[in-house]
Amino acid sequence: MSVLFWFDTSVYGFAAVLAAGLSMLSLSVGRGAAVNRIFAVFTFLVALSSVTAVLVRISLMFGAGYPSFWLHVSAFAFCLMGPVLLIFSAMYCGWRSRVIHAASLAGVAVISALSYYLFSNALLSGPRLGGYGQFIYDISPMGLSMSAIPLGYYAWSFYIFWKMRKKTGENFLFTAVSVLMAGFILGGLIRLDFPVMPAAITVCVLCLGHALVRRQILNPLKEYNVELEAEVSRRTEELSSITEELRIALKEKELLIREIHHRIKNNIQIILGLFGIYCTEITDHRMLRIFREVEQRIKTILLVHEMLYKSDCALNISFSEYLRCMIGYLSEAYDLRHRNIRLNEDIEPIELGMTQSINIGLIFTELFSNAMKYAFPDDVSADKVITVTVKDAGGSVRLEISDNGIGLPGNVDMATTGSFGLSMVYLLATQQMKGSISVESGSGTRFVISIPIEKP
Repeated sequence: MSVLFWFDTSVYGFAAVLAAGLSMLSLSVGRGAAVNRIFAVFTFLVALSSVTAVLVRISLMFGAGYPSFWLHVSAFAFCLMGPVLLIFSAMYCGWRSRVIHAASLAGVAVISALSYYLFSNALLSGPRLGGYGQFIYDISPMGLSMSAIPLGYYAWSFYIFWKMRKKTGENFLFTAVSVLMAGFILGGLIRLDFPVMPAAITVCVLCLGHALVRRQILNPLKEYNVELEAEVSRRTEELSSITEELRIALKEKELLIREIHHRIKNNIQIILGLFGIYCTEITDHRMLRIFREVEQRIKTILLVHEMLYKSDCALNISFSEYLRCMIGYLSEAYDLRHRNIRLNEDIEPIELGMTQSINIGLIFTELFSNAMKYAFPDDVSADKVITVTVKDAGGSVRLEISDNGIGLPGNVDMATTGSFGLSMVYLLATQQMKGSISVESGSGTRFVISIPIEKP
């Protein structure tokens, strides 16, 4: 057998496999189920026509007898492709017409009726192989007349695809149908010695399959992608709007909190001013000392609100900076420099909230003031040292205040001491802030307070 025979047979086989695959694919996609089912019928007929054409050639090649049955099945399937293709083209292009459906059903009925003459060898007969291995058969005048039926439907489909090319965006669909028509005329009717028919079928199925896949799979994916991008953009705008609203609300809240701290600071300053006026009129030294101590405690609270007002964060302050301010204020109040008292500082940077800063500030003010007042009597001329240490002890603040002064008188119990100041220190440290306090007295006094850091 010649190369032409094998090429003809292999192209028909490829067309059959391609059509069968597209038929199953069209049934597997869910969008546009009706047009998919029609396309599946069309590709099934293509596969059937191609497979039977291969069987005809194989039968002739091996001398298995006269393959008229497979030849007639192939011709019958190819004729039915015309009405089915018309329905597909109308559904694909959105061409709603009862005339098209009626004409397609009529075409199926006419072709089915003429199949009696087809299978009785009245239309096609004498399948054989030519001298170059080409496939040859005879067509009766009635067979030529019957071929006009599928050609008419192909031409109608061509017209619909051409008319709706702008709407569908598929400019090559009418080309696919024209290739199919050319293949039918040249290969089926004129019967050129070249595999025109299988090549035309293959090109047509490829074009139609590409169009269907692009419409049913790729285009929906693009639409979903566009919808997804639009949804993402919409959500992003919503989140941006919400974020901006939250930012504005947070800014307003911070401004409001700063204003509150500012007003509290002003009110406390008024109170301190009143205390100063009263102190100028008090002649009792004991009463004056009590007023000054209360003034220092109020100053401790004032300084926290002043730092919160100036801070970028309205919730926390730098406790180390706050403590240094308090040390400077108390050192000036008790004339630290002229009393020849040396101060050692070891303060680590720690951030604390307002409540803890005030409470620890009150504790520090009380203990530091006591050291300044009682640790070094006037008759003591030795080196006078007060040490302040603040450490971040892994989730807690460790405050240590020590001096090398005369120490505390006897054994002091912080829980039962009669001193108001030390009682306040003990209650704030242990009950208010759930911490611990220890005191050592001998060659000087050493207070160690440990307070758990509260998270804001």
